[in-house]
Amino acid sequence: GEGGMGVVYKAQDTQLDRFVALKFLPDRVNTDETAKARFLQEAKAAAGLNHPNICTIHGVEEHDGALFMVMEYVQGGTLGSKIPFAKVDDAITIATQIGDALQEAHAKGIVHRDIKADNIMLSSKGQAKVMDFGLAKLKGALKLTRTSSTVGTLGYMAPEQIQGGEVDPRSDIFAFGVLLFEMLTGKLPFRGEHEAAMIYSIVNEDPQDISQLLPELSPIINNLIQRCLEKDPNDRYQHFDDIVADLRRSQKKTSRIMRSSTVAAAPSSSVRPISNSSQPVVEAALDTGKKSFLQSKGVLIGIAAAVLVVVAGAFYMFTSSSGASETRDKTIAVLPFTNSSGDAKDEFFTEGITEDILAQLSKISELTVLSKFTLRDYNIKDKTPQMIGKELNVSAFLVGSIRRDGDQLRISCQLINTKNGADIWSETYDRTMKDVFSVQKEIARSIATSLQTKLSKSDEQRLANSATTNTDANNAILQGRYFGRLGGRENFEKAVFYFKQALQYDSTYAPAWDFLASVHVSQASIGYIPLQEGYRQARMEVNKALELDPNYADAYATLGSIKANYDWDWTGADAEFKRGLELDPGNVPALGGAASLASTLGRFDESIALQRKVVKVDPLRSSRQYNLSIMYYKANRLTDAYTAVQKAIELSPSAPGYHMMLGSIYLMESKPEDAFNEIQQETEPVWKEYFFPLVYFALGKKKESDAALADFIKKYQNEGAYQIAQIYAYRGEKDKAFQWLERAYRQRDGGLAEMVGEPMLRSIKDDPRYSAFMKKMKLPG
Repeated sequence: GEGGMGVVYKAQDTQLDRFVALKFLPDRVNTDETAKARFLQEAKAAAGLNHPNICTIHGVEEHDGALFMVMEYVQGGTLGSKIPFAKVDDAITIATQIGDALQEAHAKGIVHRDIKADNIMLSSKGQAKVMDFGLAKLKGALKLTRTSSTVGTLGYMAPEQIQGGEVDPRSDIFAFGVLLFEMLTGKLPFRGEHEAAMIYSIVNEDPQDISQLLPELSPIINNLIQRCLEKDPNDRYQHFDDIVADLRRSQKKTSRIMRSSTVAAAPSSSVRPISNSSQPVVEAALDTGKKSFLQSKGVLIGIAAAVLVVVAGAFYMFTSSSGASETRDKTIAVLPFTNSSGDAKDEFFTEGITEDILAQLSKISELTVLSKFTLRDYNIKDKTPQMIGKELNVSAFLVGSIRRDGDQLRISCQLINTKNGADIWSETYDRTMKDVFSVQKEIARSIATSLQTKLSKSDEQRLANSATTNTDANNAILQGRYFGRLGGRENFEKAVFYFKQALQYDSTYAPAWDFLASVHVSQASIGYIPLQEGYRQARMEVNKALELDPNYADAYATLGSIKANYDWDWTGADAEFKRGLELDPGNVPALGGAASLASTLGRFDESIALQRKVVKVDPLRSSRQYNLSIMYYKANRLTDAYTAVQKAIELSPSAPGYHMMLGSIYLMESKPEDAFNEIQQETEPVWKEYFFPLVYFALGKKKESDAALADFIKKYQNEGAYQIAQIYAYRGEKDKAFQWLERAYRQRDGGLAEMVGEPMLRSIKDDPRYSAFMKKMKLPG
């Protein structure tokens, strides 16, 4: 085959007995030094990458003055020959492989700059291979230009690429969005009858709405493409790992097929029946562009509140009649509801309904409800109720479906006993959208009365506090929570953006102020933003939340965290956590905060017991296991700490801090080689840089430890004084350790709350200055 920049032959490697591909420069440019330089740059770029979805370069050779590359031979055809894909899932699978490959290239400082269907091969086994790095931009490499001002292929080029601006990984992200659009539709999102028209379209016009071409397409993918194709690089995804995560999430959600007989649904005589559908379940993420969802979301929140009282009543009757000994502490799982309307736009309802019912059920003091994070990706396909009960350790689980047909709405729910698989309760609600707000309380009270449900006054008060009815605000909040859960500098920044956006829509919604405060606490604690400013903002925001809703338990947990980690007001923090638990005994943030405070004060048995309660409610969220490992670590229960952090890593292999924690355990077990191997897998640069001075010292490499420590001090002296003190203490340099502890004190470093039991500080605990410092901190020492 022959293209603009190469002639390719299939050849046989006679020494290694394999087929290879040989790529030569075309004769017309073989003497062009710029072309040769670009050719060698392609080889250098691809040869530096080792990834199953990148075509391997075996070497560069020359024969009779002609350069050629020896490349992996891929039996198959180009991606272009498969477009459009007949099945969306097949396209997403290939797109995920391409995204993985480009993430690897970007991590090595290589921007491809010419992503298109003809530069990707598909093997006969369905494996994608990214090829043709001839236009690749290498970090630190000589800048190569064409005779024109741009490089790339028109139709796939980002606006900044067309305009001759700075090209970076986000330009590849734009091209990837074009490619995915083309894979799904067979068309390009930007079109023009001639080159100038195409350029104008890319730079100035919105892309074609893919939902018009594929109305059944998951909103996750719709959102993903729109975000890749943003004109401003700052508005796009910033990294391919986020894209790949969303692609995989879309496949997980589309694979969740619940049994079709889950919910009984008898039509009401007052509302015309809605036709049945046996479509597989598809859960969708957020889509700010779906107006039908935004118009309807607030209505569904209201119905969810009605449903929850019925569930509470049914569960009360169930536990009363069957005996508490047959339950697992009245623990319920609310599994993702299914969309049975057959309309992809209604997929948003599944997450909205599930989240609100779960949140409302959590307000009932007699019930323990598994966290939504635990159940978000839980798959019940082919599982019996007994299996679900055993895996989740619950006595009952709630499933449901929602169907919308114009103005008609049907919500069906079913509560199932995990011991015998029997239905405890089921109900179907047929309503019109416009009537839901006016009848929701009447529905809840009448059903609760018929089931003789016993709710305390505090339960009633908590249930009266509903979510925002502003659908735009709620949509932004869900997005902010998603990024907040992911963690890391950029994801926290995204979370802040969405929470602020929610407050623009509804400034009176207390939880949004609290969510924003929580992210600012996390950012300040880790060092992503200045400590004093971060906590100042967080304090203002959480106080605003409590001003709007004095009974919002989560806000007391956040305020307790601020008082503990920044104010060092242990008594005040204890009061805030207790107030939160009084309002909501099962509140996970308050339980976690109380556990952390107990650890701060050296009450390790208490802290571990509290944190294990948190893990019980939220067993599949990795951060809960991670926090438990820290408490075991400080209590010198290293085996238990190891088990907990391994569980955290199993749940989230790339989460920041987890491998650093495991490395710390290895250091305490005098296994520096294992610690060094572990820190190589840490994903957060701050924690890697903190750990290298420690592990080098443990390995007897004092010179390397000194250099790593000097580098860490240079970068983080204003945010990481406590960590610097730890390093000096571990190295036995007591005077410097105390100097940095005093500096941490002046800087209000939240890490000082973790001093009690910290193994890294053992060398200074017998020094009189230690007890004096702990007295100043009002900590047991």
